[in-house]
Amino acid sequence: APASGAALGHGAALEPLRAALASVAAARAALQAASDAYRAGRTEASPMLEELGRCAALLERLVESRGALEALTGRGYTVDDWRRAAHVNADSILEERQLRAEVLQYGAGATGL
Repeated sequence: APASGAALGHGAALEPLRAALASVAAARAALQAASDAYRAGRTEASPMLEELGRCAALLERLVESRGALEALTGRGYTVDDWRRAAHVNADSILEERQLRAEVLQYGAGATGL
């Protein structure tokens, strides 16, 4: 079996990534709650759109850290290591696609697009 990121000495280097992923998880939960409230008619679209903006800003910051992450991959971080660190599996991909579709659908309706 290939060595894990921790076994390759990437543990400390991965801490910012783990923190960012935790932030993404929290942002997704807040966006889901805002989307649910909007769909249930408990609120207008603006809270959901504000959460969407926060998620977009967070994702932009993650993209900006791409160079540091690519340096890790160049030192032997495998696809399996990435999947474990990011908690990526088929279910999470499908869930993310569904949430995106809902946000696009309701966001377009709220803004009149």
